[in-house]
Amino acid sequence: MSVKKLAKTTKRIEDWRANWEPSGVERSIVRWLDKLGETENSNTPRMCCGALSTLAGNYRIMAEYWQLHRGDTRLCKENMYRAAWCQWAVCRWPDQAVNGSMAQFNGARMVYFWGAVIADAAPGFLKEFGDLLRRPEYQPNFKIKAVNAGLSGYRAFVALALGEDEAVIRAQVEQALADLESLKSVRKGAPVELRILLDILNGDEGALDEHLKESISYERSNRDRYNLMDWHAIACAKIAMRRGMKVELDTEDCPLSLSRPAEMDYSGLELPRPKYGFPWER
Repeated sequence: MSVKKLAKTTKRIEDWRANWEPSGVERSIVRWLDKLGETENSNTPRMCCGALSTLAGNYRIMAEYWQLHRGDTRLCKENMYRAAWCQWAVCRWPDQAVNGSMAQFNGARMVYFWGAVIADAAPGFLKEFGDLLRRPEYQPNFKIKAVNAGLSGYRAFVALALGEDEAVIRAQVEQALADLESLKSVRKGAPVELRILLDILNGDEGALDEHLKESISYERSNRDRYNLMDWHAIACAKIAMRRGMKVELDTEDCPLSLSRPAEMDYSGLELPRPKYGFPWER
């Protein structure tokens, strides 16, 4: 698939911007923050993990609101960071019987790691979060080749973002791509997401531009997508630029204001936590 030019925005974004109000999500955030602050809930691990997981989803939505509705990149990144931090806390919870499916490694969890990359989170946080996501106990045991190839691609992205051994990453991506290409039917856009990683490893700016456009085009046609922006494409563009590659793609669902690397400091950001702190703090 060759995409010569992408529209600056989409009808889906325009319709959402015209009709969506943040009040319901804002009320949900207040409600779950209040629950975390209640004495009887603070010592209830399952409730804490559930609250943090819900808050992660709420902050994800608010990140898109601040970027697409209000044009405030800083507040978008702050909400991406809060979402990532909530998922980090769920994954760090010491009792696996408590966090259960809320920490299982899949595309829904990867969104928060992409968000941490986009938000220009500190390398130490990215390292700890990436290692938590890849814990053996969080890896699902699927027998579907396409799903496993996709998960392998996600793990390769984490490794690339953390600056791990590129030979290992390349082999992992190439194997995942070969597995997908051996199948008669796969999700549209899945192979090109892997090719983007190879473009970054190869330093091939022309191929990267083409494949980013192709990936975004596929994502726009995906009726099941729950994000308005293409978090994967933005995060990949950011990694590429951090490696010195030139990226000029600038659309509402993949804006340069987010993909362009920046220095951010979240040390003073107020973050959700149980009233009596986390188990690892006691």
